[in-house]
Amino acid sequence: MKKTLVLGLVVVGALYSHLPVFSQDEATKPNYKNGEAWLFTVKEGGGIGSSTNLLNGTYELSMVDGKLKTAIVNGSQKDDLDPRPPLLLSLLTFAPNLNFPLTVGKQWSRDYKGTYVGGNKPIARKITYEVKGIEQITAPAGTFRAFKLESDDRSSPRDYFTTTYWYSPETRSIVKSLFDGSGGGQNKALQREIELIKFTPVK
Repeated sequence: MKKTLVLGLVVVGALYSHLPVFSQDEATKPNYKNGEAWLFTVKEGGGIGSSTNLLNGTYELSMVDGKLKTAIVNGSQKDDLDPRPPLLLSLLTFAPNLNFPLTVGKQWSRDYKGTYVGGNKPIARKITYEVKGIEQITAPAGTFRAFKLESDDRSSPRDYFTTTYWYSPETRSIVKSLFDGSGGGQNKALQREIELIKFTPVK
């Protein structure tokens, strides 16, 4: 009887010891609070398809009255972006792209139509995502335990680009992303890096 009780306690202990591991290996859909703010820096380079004049800089995203507010920051000056550039908003929030909950190995895709910079002809594209693993990633805002995702966005075998993202449950945001537009052998394609500079939570 005593051996059975001890064995039972060991089994229960083993089950409970795994609970934090399971919770840490899944990122649930985030909830945001009024007053929270994220400061990002965007650096672009390359040539083809570049939108450098629009995106290079520092941006603040904040929650105000339940809505996302976007501003460009230059030193102590902060100017609201209205209307907010859809591309910039998508790059910084990633809300339309992530499919929660995130777990290692998860994959999903979506079809959409886009246009090239300077063009107006809609082009059918497909973007696929995969959660590759969990890593420690360092950005100006600090070092975070993050889910590493990779995306492949293409319209043909020679027209595609890739992005690597690191999503942190702690900041409930992307803390770093690297865009590579050189798919298909373009030597001067757009390169973009986004990093989280500061996260201001609400206590």
